Amino acid sequence: MKLITNKIKFNNNKITMYNEKLEALITAALADGVLTEKEKQILFKKAEAMGIDLDEFEMVLDARLVELKKKEARENQQYQLEMEKAKSAQPSAPKSEKYGDVRKCPACGAIVPSMAAKCQECGHEFVNVGANMTTRLLMQKIDEIQSQSALLQNGVNAKDKETAAVETNAARQQVEERTIQAIQNFPIPNTKEDILEFMTLCMSNSGADNSVQNPIQKAWMAKMKQTIAKVQVSMPNDKDAQMLIWQYNQMIEEGNSKFKNTLKWMGIILGGLFLFGLTLAGLIQIFH
Repeated sequence: MKLITNKIKFNNNKITMYNEKLEALITAALADGVLTEKEKQILFKKAEAMGIDLDEFEMVLDARLVELKKKEARENQQYQLEMEKAKSAQPSAPKSEKYGDVRKCPACGAIVPSMAAKCQECGHEFVNVGANMTTRLLMQKIDEIQSQSALLQNGVNAKDKETAAVETNAARQQVEERTIQAIQNFPIPNTKEDILEFMTLCMSNSGADNSVQNPIQKAWMAKMKQTIAKVQVSMPNDKDAQMLIWQYNQMIEEGNSKFKNTLKWMGIILGGLFLFGLTLAGLIQIFH
């Protein structure tokens, strides 16, 4: 009887059951804590090609998924503890039994609307430690997802080119979908400095000055529009924010202008080719 331990290798105290390519695929597939049906099919196909017992392989995948969820739960708990520490370090706001939390400016004590980025009475700008932490963690998540792209593509080991192309495309699509989801779930900050930084990030990644955008750029553009909507409510008179909105609109107009010019020249070229074809056809008929 062949024992499963024959497949286990010890590397820096980490148990590795399969070869590097299959391990890379497993790591990439479980990166977001969810194992989709498409990912499962790819992994099972690889495992079967390597002669691995599929029932055993499924058991290993389930165990790793459970362990990953436990790890995420521990990280979320740690994050909540850090958030609580950050909140406790700030002056606590009084509570009203009818209306819940009441936000007050730490500088002058005036009541502040929930979405305000600064105090309307004294102009004090609020600093949100929690928002900074959330932004950092989410950007790290995007970086982790992007780093899985190379692992997924390196894990493709199909014998024929057609199958390899299909699997490579599927791997890229998985990374793209995860990145888009991370952008869509990105919380828009509340403080002025964070909002301005986030707007700049959205602008630089949206490809707004281009007529052709990929799905990830479209996700950034959609997030930029959401941020603009929030800015118009929370800080409508802020000059810095309005300047960024103006720059963004200029980028959109320039992109649309370039696209229209491209269509115009394409029409001229196609029209010229059509007339040339008609002329050539007429000459051929004359000589015949």
